[in-house]
Amino acid sequence: MATKFQYLHVNSSMRSKSGSNGEDAKLEINMSGHEIKDVKSVAVKQFTINNSSFNITSHKDTLKFAIVRKKTDGTIDYKLFTLKIPNGYYQSVDLIGNSTEGPTSVINSLILAMEGKKVKTESSSFSVVFNQDPGTYRVSIKATVGSGNTGEWWFVPLKGRNDTNDGLWLDFGLDASHLTDVRDLSVSYLEENLTMPRHGFYEMYSSYAAGETTYTAANPTTIEKIQGLYLTSDALSSGSTYQTNNNNGHLQAKPCNIL
Repeated sequence: MATKFQYLHVNSSMRSKSGSNGEDAKLEINMSGHEIKDVKSVAVKQFTINNSSFNITSHKDTLKFAIVRKKTDGTIDYKLFTLKIPNGYYQSVDLIGNSTEGPTSVINSLILAMEGKKVKTESSSFSVVFNQDPGTYRVSIKATVGSGNTGEWWFVPLKGRNDTNDGLWLDFGLDASHLTDVRDLSVSYLEENLTMPRHGFYEMYSSYAAGETTYTAANPTTIEKIQGLYLTSDALSSGSTYQTNNNNGHLQAKPCNIL
């Protein structure tokens, strides 16, 4: 029996207007009695989207990091920081920045506006500046110890067990092994286990030579790129998870009629 193809043409005006996240596009299509029978697979054959599609959404809009300090007497302190980026579409130069200094990008401006950029009561605040090299597309981070502060300091990008926002660090080119589990941050744990060098802990300095950074991401990144379109169906699958494979874009599904 020959395979029969049937096409649906949809646009975003068909998306559900109630009970769904405004950043997601859930479409409900009324087939008006013309059901598609014995569906074996579904695929997106053509898809167009303009730059109004958000690349920072509520699913991935938060960067978490810690600053860890080991004082000259050997005691350790740390402080957690959360950077929440407004949802929207950004180009890399606007979101991350492409110069080694200056608070011009969205992220650097948010960090500059943060209050309490100290671990405890040290004399001056630390600074953190993001940069993306326009040639290699790698993101770097320069975390600088505040003037006059003593001891050893580390910048620590964080991940959580079930935190989808970990993906934003990965979108910025960080390797997963370079993130530290937030559960490992306790004074007692750090006092027993903080030995260097250690993945996930990147030493901070009070000054840097030209071109030096605290950390440079392992992988290049282009935040402008939409990283995937996922097609789901409440009828063909559980409808609870995104699914995709490399079989020419087709999603295998249990035979089912689309009503």
